[in-house]
Amino acid sequence: MAFQAKGFRVVTNDLQYYAYCINRVSIGVNRRPGFHRVRKAVGLRGLDGTRRTLDYLNALAPRKGFIFSHYCPGGKTRPPRMYFSNENGARCDAIRQEIERWRGAGLLRDGEYFYLIASLIQAADRVANTASVYAAYLKRINPSALRPLKMDPVDIVPSSSRHRVHCRDGLQVVARVPCDILYMDPPYNQRQYCTNYHVLETIAAYDAPAPRGVTGLRPDGDQRSAWCSR
Repeated sequence: MAFQAKGFRVVTNDLQYYAYCINRVSIGVNRRPGFHRVRKAVGLRGLDGTRRTLDYLNALAPRKGFIFSHYCPGGKTRPPRMYFSNENGARCDAIRQEIERWRGAGLLRDGEYFYLIASLIQAADRVANTASVYAAYLKRINPSALRPLKMDPVDIVPSSSRHRVHCRDGLQVVARVPCDILYMDPPYNQRQYCTNYHVLETIAAYDAPAPRGVTGLRPDGDQRSAWCSR
């Protein structure tokens, strides 16, 4: 983002889809979206279209969907997984389902869609019942995880340049994109990023994977990095 602010054209890449969603906004979007179609469809008024749209989603009634069922203590897994409080898991489901409904109805442009996904990912991460990553959850619900899930505006760096965001193997991108400055940050140990952030990946994709094991890992064969092996 610092290079954006200085006028450079930025190309970024991440193999994880949830990170791609965030990059699509923090790198790929140059100004806050207005959500004009959504506001017209649901009757939202006010000058700040972004804030009004987020407020609408934050006010949705909780719905017990995939996240609640598989990653909350009140869900159907035994022993229960404790990644979110019941309330926050159901709130996450309600918001994620509404975003997808809006997209299916043609109410969201691509930039607006990814903006909402990025905001939800950040909101969920703030109230996750974890020590830091999602390879494990805390055995008891931490007080910080009881705070209500709340979507906030995503930071945007105004820019006149067109930036590019990829979601693929980093070596493929490096081989095809000429650049003056290259920064790579591959995994530095044997812990796969797809394991450490699998819950955020599921929120982003919302593809109802078949969770496995105690922590509900998603299938990740296409996201495992050779950088994590010796």
